[in-house]
Amino acid sequence: MLSEKNKVILIKVSILAGAFIVTCAILITMIFLAKGFWKNGLRVSVGQTLERYSENTYKTGDFVELKSQFSPGAAVFNCKKNNDSNRYYAVIMRISTISGPAPAVFLCSEYDAEFAGFAVENGNLKQTMNPDFQEIHIRYWKSLLPKILQKAGLFDD
Repeated sequence: MLSEKNKVILIKVSILAGAFIVTCAILITMIFLAKGFWKNGLRVSVGQTLERYSENTYKTGDFVELKSQFSPGAAVFNCKKNNDSNRYYAVIMRISTISGPAPAVFLCSEYDAEFAGFAVENGNLKQTMNPDFQEIHIRYWKSLLPKILQKAGLFDD
């Protein structure tokens, strides 16, 4: 049988543990809710960038989960081109620029990648983010992205 002192300690520890469990449950719920908003926000940014790149040509689809080491640094979305049955993916990722890391959008097919632009809204920042200054980074990712997506199995039938 527990003494009165031990009962009081047990009650206090139980209350503390319960509060901790409730707090963790709330945080985990918030993380899962925020993840959906984050993916939707990225999809909208990719869609706006593709709209500036090629007006009404591409439609951004669903988020694609990558089983790759590349996935924490980028987000991939299905992309559909009007009157074209080929498979396209839009990739948004951070690349180094003169102004620091910036979200770049690439449009990838099975063997090719095109730079669609930076997903940046700030007008002053857009001027300093001229793709000519970042040509080496853009060329690097244009050559590497199709290989990464192929290795992740996105173009397997």
